[in-house]
This record gives sequence, structure tokens and C-alpha cells, in this order.
Amino acid sequence: MRYIFIVVLLFAVLILSSVAGASDITFGAKVGVTAANITETPEEWKDDADYSFGFTGGGYLSYAFNRHLSIQPELLYSMKGTEAVLVEDYLDLTVSFDYIEIPVLLRYNLPLEGDFRPFLFGGPCIAYLLESELSISTIILSADADFSSVSHTNDFAMVLGGGFSYRIGERVFTLDARYQRGFTNVIVSGDFDINGDPQTIEADDIKNTNFAIMLGYQF
Repeated sequence: MRYIFIVVLLFAVLILSSVAGASDITFGAKVGVTAANITETPEEWKDDADYSFGFTGGGYLSYAFNRHLSIQPELLYSMKGTEAVLVEDYLDLTVSFDYIEIPVLLRYNLPLEGDFRPFLFGGPCIAYLLESELSISTIILSADADFSSVSHTNDFAMVLGGGFSYRIGERVFTLDARYQRGFTNVIVSGDFDINGDPQTIEADDIKNTNFAIMLGYQF
């Protein structure tokens, strides 16, 4: 599923680039890395969970209201999740979520002259779950499981961040860092199987949280 979406995303990038000819509309692409975690852990896990690192990338379209203020919807593929340990069996555990994300960001360019232009941004983000997997491993054994039966298919989050653009001749590059906090319980109570062995999970208040750093190119 993730590979199909990457192909669709590249196709959408080509379509969006064809409508970015107006002077107040710009289009770009970006790639980066995420450091993701969840706010709480199920009772079956240890209390602490570590950050899981993954890929994010996609395209954006920016409409400028004036020289300093613009709105910037984005279409992104984003990998999230967490790493933890099962208390009862001392198994290393990794949960991974792959999302289609659509942030709609309000961007403010600081009033500075020159090729270096810092900016701040923020706004809501909706996401659709493409795939959810759980992996467990010991020193000699490992197993994977479909985790979608206990994963919420949608997520709603807020995004805050900042960065800068830098013009080199006719080319404009961007670098931004962002924090995203989800408001949907991404893991829900229910049953799932690991190699045919039924498992039960009890979840209460588990939400996505992640940081991302993204390098972009403005067409």
C-alpha cells in the first residue's frame, strides 16, 4: 500500500506543478525525517516508549495573500510509530503507522530583505492511515503482525513550526522544522493476531506526537 501511495503522490506532484504558474501561487516538493512517539502506552507495555524514526515527503501549494502572509496546503506521506518493550515477555516491540497527511498551514514570512527569508507557520492536519504494523523480536526470534484492527483509521492534529527559504539564482530552497500533536486515539482496545496467536490490547489515551525536519525545493 505504501508504494502505491508514493506513485500516486508523484503523479499529484506533476499535476499540481502545472497549475503553479500564477505569480501569487508557488509549488514545491519536500522530503525529510520524522521522530515519532505516542503520548501514552498500553497497560501491557512498559511506561516509557522511545522515538521511532522514519521518512516523510510530498508536495505543497502556497497561495500568497501578500508579501508576508500565505496559506500552504500540503500532501505528505509520513511514517510514525513508537518503540517499546512488552513487560511480561521482555520483547522488543515496534509499532509503525503509515499516513497520508494533509496539513493546511498559515505561513508568515518575517519582514526581512535579501535571499534569506525566515518564516513561521501553523495549522490543522488531517491524516488517513495507509498501513499499521507491529513487530516483536528477541535475540533469536522475530514476528510481524497486522495492527490495523486496533488502529484508528483517521487522525486530526495541529502543526507548529518554522524555517527559512534561501534563493540561489532562480532556485529557492527551504528548510523547516515542525512539531505535530495528534488529538485522536490512534490505538484502540481490541484483539489482533501474532502468527495465529490471539492478543488483546487495552488502550485509553494514546495519541501521535512527532517532530520532523524537511528540506524543500520551490518550483
